[in-house]
Order: sequence, then C-alpha cells, then structure tokens
Amino acid sequence: DDWDRLFARMEAMNFPLAANPAKAMKVRAWAYDSGGAPGVTQQAYDAWLRHKALKKIRLLGVFDGRHGWSALPLKGQGRPNAPPLQIVMPDTQRKDRRVKGGAAVPQGQFNANWFKDALAGQLAIADGGAWSVHIPAALKSEKEPHLFFEGLLAEDRGKSGVWSHTRNVRNEPTDLMVGCHVVAHLHGLAKLDWTRPPAWAGPHDSNTMITDAVALSTDAAPAPAKPAQTEAASAADRAARLRRLAERLTR
Repeated sequence: DDWDRLFARMEAMNFPLAANPAKAMKVRAWAYDSGGAPGVTQQAYDAWLRHKALKKIRLLGVFDGRHGWSALPLKGQGRPNAPPLQIVMPDTQRKDRRVKGGAAVPQGQFNANWFKDALAGQLAIADGGAWSVHIPAALKSEKEPHLFFEGLLAEDRGKSGVWSHTRNVRNEPTDLMVGCHVVAHLHGLAKLDWTRPPAWAGPHDSNTMITDAVALSTDAAPAPAKPAQTEAASAADRAARLRRLAERLTR
C-alpha cells in the first residue's frame, strides 16, 4: 500500500509556477532506490510492474542508447570504475533480484562516486549560473543549520575516490540530489541544446509539461480500512512514533 501511495502521488505531483500559480509543471520522470531491508527489492519491482500494467509508466525515449522511463528503480554502485549510468534488467537467477513470474523490470545502475563528485562541484559554485545549486529560502535558519545542510555534509571523499558516510547524521539530502541528477542525466540534460530545447524543457508558453495547477491531497491513494482505535491508544501511538523519529534524527 505504501508503494502504491508513492506512485500515485508522483503521478499527480505538480509544481505551481511563480509567475502564474494557476498553472503548474508536472513531473516528467522520477526514480526510487530499489534496495534496502529484506523484501524491499521485490516490493520495488512489483510496484513498477503494477503501474506499468496500468499504463502509468511510459518509455519516453532512448537517450545515448539508454531507455528513459517515466519511473525507474535505481541502485548505486560503489566501485570507483563502475560505468556512470546504465539501464539493466536484474539477473533473475539471483535470489535477491528474482522477480516473481520472470517479468522484466529495468533498473538504473549508476556510479555513486561519479555523481557525488559532480554534486560536490555543483555545490562549490557560489555565484549562480550553469550547474549551480539553488537553495530554497525556506531552509534558512537563524539558529542551527537546517538538517538538509547537515545531510549534505554527511559523507566524505576518500583518497581512492570513494565516498563514505562518516558523520553521525542521515545522508538523505545527498542521496536525493544525486538521484535527481541521475534521472536528469538519463534524459539527456548534459547534452541539451538550450537554443532549441525539447518541448518538455521549452518556455512555459509552449512547454508540454505545463498544466492547470491541482492541489494534492494528503493521501494520493486510498488507504485500507483500519480497526478503530481509542483516543488514548492513538495518542500513545503518536508519542511512540515521535520518540522513534527523534532517536533517528539524533543518531
């Protein structure tokens, strides 16, 4: 159910334009980590197959010989000499990559060190311009740095060129920014001719990704029925979840 919520929300996601909030830009393509705790990979593949069968996932083109899907499972490769990016069909003979029914699911495998090097260079551009990172004003804090910035500093590059998690803080901001770059790279961002951009990257008045803005509901997919809880039990559950969240943020 969590996977279906995620897919439905991304399919409905749109970002209102600053110049005309009645219009919004849809998401062209997105990706997600296909690894994790036992069972996660199978769930990641099954969700892709379900939404592909519903025609919610589309092949948007072939870029530098790689298939550019509108949604794609990703897996980072830690070897320094791994290819920057390739689209593969996971080996169904391996138990940890087996897909029920033998259905083919594409996986984007990327050189995590290569893309983290690129991110470090982009973050070092302080004066704006091409490839610079634009930081949202909402992350500004008069007190302690926002956890977003702490997450960008969670990893260090070793002498061998391999990045590793060295600080006692979660590194999701790094992983998510790298993932965004991987998807953009797959769809040809580095080779775009901005004098003649494709329709999805063109000016707003002709951009094919512009639509009427739609407010997103809290849940983009229906939730299964849950047994009734007493008010006291609900409060205890919320308190327990808040404690777990606080523990995660302070590790």
